[in-house]
Amino acid sequence: MLGSQRTPQLGDQWRTIDFLEKRMFTAIDAVAALGPVALHAIEQLVSDSPAKDPAGGFAAAMVLGSFEGRDALAAAERTIRSLGAGDPEVARYAAEAYKLIPHPHLAQAMRTMLADQDEAYRHLALDVLAHRGLVSIEELVTCANDSSPAVAGVALTALALAAPSHPELPTLLIQSVALPELAPATWLAMALSSHPSAISAPAAALSGPDGEQAALAMALTADHAAAQQLTEQCTAAPTPGLTAAVGWAGASESVPELIELLRHGDEGVVTAAAYALDRITGAQLYEEVEIDPEEVIVPDGPTPDVGDLEPPPPLAKQVSDPRDEPSSGSPDTMSRPTTDPRRWHAYWRERGDAFKDGSRFRRGHGYTPVVSLWELDGWLLTAPERRFLQHELVVRTGHFVRFDPLDLVAVQEDALKTWEPIVQRSSSIPGSWSRPGRRSSS
Repeated sequence: MLGSQRTPQLGDQWRTIDFLEKRMFTAIDAVAALGPVALHAIEQLVSDSPAKDPAGGFAAAMVLGSFEGRDALAAAERTIRSLGAGDPEVARYAAEAYKLIPHPHLAQAMRTMLADQDEAYRHLALDVLAHRGLVSIEELVTCANDSSPAVAGVALTALALAAPSHPELPTLLIQSVALPELAPATWLAMALSSHPSAISAPAAALSGPDGEQAALAMALTADHAAAQQLTEQCTAAPTPGLTAAVGWAGASESVPELIELLRHGDEGVVTAAAYALDRITGAQLYEEVEIDPEEVIVPDGPTPDVGDLEPPPPLAKQVSDPRDEPSSGSPDTMSRPTTDPRRWHAYWRERGDAFKDGSRFRRGHGYTPVVSLWELDGWLLTAPERRFLQHELVVRTGHFVRFDPLDLVAVQEDALKTWEPIVQRSSSIPGSWSRPGRRSSS
């Protein structure tokens, strides 16, 4: 359970999960005090459970992976295989644990898994190896040609981060962008490696089925013309993802268009427009709203399209005895940017002259990478938003510092300190759309 609680949800401050991590380490110490009998029982407890629990996979991998010895790590892998990494939730929880454990033989175990015939295990292994910086450039090039789009996509992104000047990368990107199942990952890799088609490739897909992902990739690298194109596309055919991308792009001229979207009939578009306005202006025009208790849970990645199926019942009802189902519960309240167009119109009439046309803005400041680091450090953001900011820092500084919003709090703190001098050197022109070429890793 502690593993699933580590992901900051809507309105959470990421540093607050430090106490959960300390509780997790204390629990692992308690298991160690019980001795080998407790370690043997963990595998059996998870594997023999009648209800396969992905969070149990996290617990087993986290606990067993914290003890030296190949037997403990092998027991963790057996537990994950008993749950089945073909289940995306099982794979996600397993990867989160493997990304944290200090086991000295982790790299060897993951490389063995990387040769598995099942693509789910290859994807899991490469995700962990790339995250931990344990994969070689040669392995990434090989995996970029994997028959599994999921594996190839991870490899392309990791290769773009670790070796943006690799001679084979441009060819791999051109080959991959033509494949629909690989295009979104390729757009991201193009952005992270400063590929010449980093804007034009996703721009050509804005009206397609992956238009929202294309828009976000385009926002990472956008110049003023690209930001205007995003705004025009959003005005013509708004979606929540496209609207969010306009906010990330940050063109001051998009503010009036976003205010008009607050009158749109789609609640998702309206909410996205309010957040986009706050991201550009930093106006902090907030309102208290009631939300369903489960609406604060933000998935760490896109939700797949499964057709016209009914939405699943609330988690509390899924795990409860049907004879004693819990009530829906009282709604939570949270503060979010207002969706009242009158308040935004009044703000823009009063403050709009401060936002110079042609400039890029973030949180009311002329954009520089310092603002991205400020958001990454101090704002109440979800894990996907913070991962976007990490990618933005890579794109807008030309450097790469290893960072992930699901790392341990202490690890994130160290990464932010490493980013600081790099960002300071890259932040001389507020409001600029500059995008330097990629440089060496830091």
